[in-house]
Amino acid sequence: MSTAANPHLRATRPIVLFVAAVVVVVGVSIAVLSTHRSQDAFLSTGSADPDGTRALATLLRDQGVSVEETTRPADAVDHADADTTLVVASTTFLTRGAARSIASRVGTVVVLQPNAARLADLAPRVRPAPSGSTTTLAPRCDLPAAVRAGAAEVGSGTMYEPANGAGAVACYPDHGRYPLVQVRDGLGTVTVVGSTFPFVNGGLDREGNAALALNLLGEHHRLVWLLPDEQAAGGVQTGSLGDLVPLPVRVAAFGAVLALAVFAFARGRRLGPVLAERLPVVVRATETTEGRSRLYRSLRARERAVQALRGGVVARLRSLVRLPRDADPSAVVAAVAEHTGRDPVEVEGLLHGAAATDDATLVRLADELDALEKEVRRS
Repeated sequence: MSTAANPHLRATRPIVLFVAAVVVVVGVSIAVLSTHRSQDAFLSTGSADPDGTRALATLLRDQGVSVEETTRPADAVDHADADTTLVVASTTFLTRGAARSIASRVGTVVVLQPNAARLADLAPRVRPAPSGSTTTLAPRCDLPAAVRAGAAEVGSGTMYEPANGAGAVACYPDHGRYPLVQVRDGLGTVTVVGSTFPFVNGGLDREGNAALALNLLGEHHRLVWLLPDEQAAGGVQTGSLGDLVPLPVRVAAFGAVLALAVFAFARGRRLGPVLAERLPVVVRATETTEGRSRLYRSLRARERAVQALRGGVVARLRSLVRLPRDADPSAVVAAVAEHTGRDPVEVEGLLHGAAATDDATLVRLADELDALEKEVRRS
């Protein structure tokens, strides 16, 4: 049953649409709030969540590596000596000044999936490249940490390519792009990894991920895990709006936009296809007259019907007796009486008399007006 045939459904449609909109808004809000609550656990060495790194920190400690997590880039730089590996786990709230300080003062740096702005500060000789098409890749390089690990799931994130003459080691190639690039210079090494999956709890046991993470981060006896937060940025812009918006929020927003697009498409289809109509449209005069008469009858508008009848007859009579359109009613009466031989009083009563009081009188007046017009035509 269509909504056009069911007034109840048509009346409740706005309520249904309002409830649907509320559900979408609440869903997006829950996604935003849950994402905000989970940000403290993301990549943290103290988190056992799938996106935390407690398992990696535990394995490193078992191998004799001291693991220290900090949210302050200045503390990370101060604590990182020649026997320390500094891991920049997130660049979301890493300022440009902090990134350049790390690149110029720390000997061994590992950066996990940096945004484009901070990549240029931490490893200026590494450039972002289009995303790859394969998740599990073989190392195919001479970097010992990658060779000992073997194949790893590193192809699900960002790809890079070293600049010409950079003297870099690029591993896990995928059509000329690499998810791991290590650049050595006089200050030390900077290793850029385009995916955090091999390091988190949920991905550590896949392929050679654990071996790759331990080989990269276990080179020295001490590891500083830098996870900057909002306070570390100090109100300084650290990236674009897209970089700061968490992935679940972007997914929820995309879902909301897609739902609205589908709703708009569905509503548009209810209007039906566009029908081509040849113009001008020819409507028979009888249809117009019958439609107007039915309207007058339904409203019992006898006076309006009489005015319409007399107005049409008078207009045609002016033309028949060769009078201008603005001729006085008395002139029309006199001319019609002369052409028909009727008494002017009788003609005046037909053309400008009293209104009909019932349907029978209205029909009789219409017949008399028709007869008068025919007489003028014959004269």
